[in-house]
Amino acid sequence: CDRICVMHNGRIEESGTASELMTRPQTLAGMRLTGCKNTSRACKVSATNVEAIDWGMTFDVGREVPDDVAYLGVRARHIHRDRSCETGKRRRNSFDLHVARVSDSRFERLVLLDPPLAGARSRIQWKVDMVDTPSDELPREGETLRLHFDASRLLLVAK
Repeated sequence: CDRICVMHNGRIEESGTASELMTRPQTLAGMRLTGCKNTSRACKVSATNVEAIDWGMTFDVGREVPDDVAYLGVRARHIHRDRSCETGKRRRNSFDLHVARVSDSRFERLVLLDPPLAGARSRIQWKVDMVDTPSDELPREGETLRLHFDASRLLLVAK
């Protein structure tokens, strides 16, 4: 069998192939089961904009935001440095975030970022490949970096 069921509180919330669950989970439990480290309560702001309530960030997702959206998620590997800041331009879904902490494993650096919301209960996790990133470009504790969240990689779920 190539199907996976996501259960929460004793009930099946969603099912699908591993690929379907990874690319478009339908529930918060599905996002978490597939390893999505960054989740926030969310609310629709406009047709294509959603606010990540727990982070104090508003994203343009480039598609219709469902009226019943409840959570937004982004995988730790789907966050990238916004190189356009070198030209002074700010892209949509780019934010200046403070590096609160870093932790290295053999091949990657886990970066904990403070979201813009003062007193946020959790930090945003960003995983940086240490093999493909020059050492002088690796994020360091205390820096403020402009980071980009690709609209096509933002996950929206209703429950």
